[in-house]
Amino acid sequence: MTIDNTFVKKGPIDPHKFFRLDDLTEMIEDAEACIPGNLKTFFAVLSNEKKEPRVDIGGCCSTPYPCDFAGYCWKDIPAYSVYNLPYLKAEIKDQLRKRGILKLKDVPADIALSSKAEDMVSVAKSGKAIIKKDEIKDFLGTLEYPLYHVDFETINPAIPLYDGLRPYQQMPFQVSMHVQAAPGRAVKHFEYLADATKDPRTDIIDFLLENIGPKGTPLAYNASFEKMVIKGLAEFSAKKAKELGKLVDRFVDLAAPFRSRALFLPEFEGSYSIKAVLPALIPDMTYEGMPVANGGDAQNAYKALLSGTLSPAETATLRKDLIAYCRQDTLAMVKVLGCLADVA
Repeated sequence: MTIDNTFVKKGPIDPHKFFRLDDLTEMIEDAEACIPGNLKTFFAVLSNEKKEPRVDIGGCCSTPYPCDFAGYCWKDIPAYSVYNLPYLKAEIKDQLRKRGILKLKDVPADIALSSKAEDMVSVAKSGKAIIKKDEIKDFLGTLEYPLYHVDFETINPAIPLYDGLRPYQQMPFQVSMHVQAAPGRAVKHFEYLADATKDPRTDIIDFLLENIGPKGTPLAYNASFEKMVIKGLAEFSAKKAKELGKLVDRFVDLAAPFRSRALFLPEFEGSYSIKAVLPALIPDMTYEGMPVANGGDAQNAYKALLSGTLSPAETATLRKDLIAYCRQDTLAMVKVLGCLADVA
């Protein structure tokens, strides 16, 4: 019995429609034949109390599922190593490891690499950033003021909270927006945080359409997520669907120049995640010490608000912490964009 992810909530949830039953008898019968052999292997391992099994690291550590012992077996592999190189065959990575080559700066020149992997190795060897000013200028040229830096916090429970939602569908409960009217102008901050007593989607739609004008560029870091959330809001509101659809089409992805490696620093360690980019570009801007410091914290905080078990003082503190975190996300985007402008 599994949750049917095509289910859409409409009124009280009927468990007969919410769950799906699948007959696994044939699959189980096929798998049964493996059990006796597996048991012999298990008992043989368990009987040898003084010697652990020696299995080389590799694809088996993550396929078909991540292994619980991966942290133990990979303890001698640096967090940033040849295993981070994209599009390089696993067997080549294993060969490099067996030759004692783990650091990117030690990768031999005769190893065929993808363009992204080449950049990663080049930056690791030289210690110098890649800065493609023309590409950065081209990106900046696509932006039209006012600029709207947008970030959502969402929750995706298995059991939909409100009508029109599917299981695990991302539902926004918070929006932060930093708006800059023109180059050099001070940014203004706008925010919305649901009060956890009602469906927030109508209020969030109104917030977006009231604060993002008909001209200018909405920005998000990895904008596909924000666009997906807004498309979900358009499905919810037929009345505002057209306006929301036009808004989606205007979004620009602030991660694009980092994804394309137009700006690529050694400190990024091959990642274009905002969590890698931000501390490298703005070292004094950190999430450390914040009560709500990441998306998981934000989800848990909102779940606590939804529970209805908090005191007024606890609710006020949690709301303050959520607002501070989401504000930091969009302020980080403002700072990152400023760094791009500086190097261009």
